[in-house]
Amino acid sequence: MTRKFTGLILFFLAVSLLIAACQTPRAQAEPVAAVAPPHGDNFTGQVYGIARGFSAFIRVDLRLVNGMIVEVDISKAQGNETGGWWEAPFREAPVFMIARNSPEVDTIAGATDTTRGIREAARAALYQIP
Repeated sequence: MTRKFTGLILFFLAVSLLIAACQTPRAQAEPVAAVAPPHGDNFTGQVYGIARGFSAFIRVDLRLVNGMIVEVDISKAQGNETGGWWEAPFREAPVFMIARNSPEVDTIAGATDTTRGIREAARAALYQIP
């Protein structure tokens, strides 16, 4: 019985090694381009959007030149974000929006709702483009 069991284990080991050796390595995924296509068919001007943050409404003003985001101004439209948690997204989100030419910024730990509000307000601003 043990010889059959040992033989069976060796057989499955050999088959699994054969399968692993025949597989080709997968290519690494290419990073996504940082700059998205221009917005609004080469729109030049300023638009704004408002969305709910953690405990306040957040206003995001976007200035676009030829469809590219060149300036982002984030302010509290109404209410008050608590403590200093809101400071990091207010400081970091504009840099990423301009660099990526997109409202899609990564969520900042500890300020999830504020970051989400900034992202949604920026999206709403882009919907204002004629």
